[in-house]
Amino acid sequence: MLFFLLLNSIQYVNGQTAHFTKQQISEDLKYLKTQLLNKHPNSTNAGFQNFFEKTNLPATLTSQEAYCNIAATSSIIKDGHTLFYPNSKLINHNNENQHFIPLKIFWDGTNLFVQKNYSNNTALVEGAKITSINGVKSENLIPFMLQNMMRDGDNFNYPIWVLNNYFFEYYSYFYGCPTTFNLKVATATEKTKTINIKGLLKADLLKRINNSNSSNSNNDKAIYATFNLANSTATLTIKDWHNSVLKKHYKQKFKKEIKAIFEQIENHKIQHLIIDVRNNQGGDIKNSKILLAYLLDQPFKLVEGYRKIKDGRLIKSKGPQIGIHKPRPKPFKGKLFILINGGSFSNTGIFCSVLQKYNRAIFIGEETGGSEFQICSKPKGILLPNTKIRVEIPTLQFVIKETSNGVLHGIKPHHEIKPTINSLLAETDVAKAFTLELIKK
Repeated sequence: MLFFLLLNSIQYVNGQTAHFTKQQISEDLKYLKTQLLNKHPNSTNAGFQNFFEKTNLPATLTSQEAYCNIAATSSIIKDGHTLFYPNSKLINHNNENQHFIPLKIFWDGTNLFVQKNYSNNTALVEGAKITSINGVKSENLIPFMLQNMMRDGDNFNYPIWVLNNYFFEYYSYFYGCPTTFNLKVATATEKTKTINIKGLLKADLLKRINNSNSSNSNNDKAIYATFNLANSTATLTIKDWHNSVLKKHYKQKFKKEIKAIFEQIENHKIQHLIIDVRNNQGGDIKNSKILLAYLLDQPFKLVEGYRKIKDGRLIKSKGPQIGIHKPRPKPFKGKLFILINGGSFSNTGIFCSVLQKYNRAIFIGEETGGSEFQICSKPKGILLPNTKIRVEIPTLQFVIKETSNGVLHGIKPHHEIKPTINSLLAETDVAKAFTLELIKK
C-alpha cells in the first residue's frame, strides 16, 4: 500500500503549486493515524480514533488546504512537541522566491495589532489594530491558525507566543505567500482604512528583523545576571537550556555560568532573586537539575516517571534524570520570583513546575506555554506519502506531576501581568516593573 502511495504522490510545479484529491488526503491521514498510534503517548486520548474519520473533505485540495486539514491533528493530539511542516520543496521554494508578510504582530487574545512594521509603506503605523488581512477577519484568522497549531493540552499560550514572534512564517503555512497584503486597519485617531503593503523576500525580511533586534545589548549572552545592591536584588536571565545552542551561539557553558553567578549572589548577600525564563523554549533537562539544586533546600524530583506506547498501550519507561536529586550544600534561601510567559515551554515548564511543587517561588507574568503536568519528547520524523508533509512525532512522555482530572495547563502565575500593545511599543517591561515594586513592598 505504501509503495502505491509513493508512486502516486503529487509533484509540485515550480516547487509551489499542488492539488490533491480527497482520497490522497484521506490516505495521508490514515497513514498519520497509524504512525501516531504506534509511537505517540497521547494517541490514547479520548476522541482520537473518531478524529480521523473525516467525511467533509472537498474533492480537491490545494497544498495550503491539505496542510490545514492534516495539521488540525494538533487539536486532538494536544502536544506542543508534535510539529507539522509543509512539503520541503514548497518551503525551499517559498524561502528563496516568495514574499512574506513583513510584520511583527501582537495578538492580545482579542485584537490583532502591528507591533513592528518591516514594510516600505510608512502609512502603516505601529500600534494600529488590524481588522482583516486579505479579506479574512482577524477574529477568524488568528483562532483558525491557533486551532491547527501545537500546544500542550488546551493551553494556547505557546502558539500565541509563536504567532507573536513568527507570524510571517506560519501565515505562509496556512495562507500562502501573496506578493501584496491588503490590510484593514484602525488607530485611536482614525477609522478603519485600507492599506496595501508589499511582501518581502525571506532573506530581506530576516535582515530587517535582525537589524531591529540588534539594539539589545545582551544579544551575545543567553545566561547573564544584573545586580541592584541598593535593594539587594539580582536578576538572572536564562534564554535557553540547550547545551549545544549555548556552546555554538553564545560560547557559554551552563554549569560554569550558573556557578559564577551564584558565587556573586552569595558574595553580595542577595536577598531577592528574580529569574527570567520568559521566551525560553526549553532544552536539556539536566540544566534544570543544576539550577534547582541552587534554589531548593531539600531533595527533589524533576519528573515522577516516563511513559511510552507499546503494543497500543501506554506503559512505564526509562528516561533522563529520573530519581531524587540533592540540593547544593548552601542553596539560595532568599525570596525567589520567576518571570514567565507563553514562550516558557518544554524544559522551562519542568523547571517551573518543580519550583511550584515545592512551593519555592512567586510566579509573575503569564501562564507558561509548557505544561505543569506532562510533556512529550524524543521525536521521530515521518513523511506523509502523498503530500510529503513532515511530522515530528514524540515517542516519550515525561510525567512531571500526576493530574487527577486529565486537564493539562501550564504553570499559572500568582500575579498575572500581561503586556499591552502600548507597553510593547514603549518597550516597558510591565512584569519586571511589577516584580521590582513587589520587592520594595
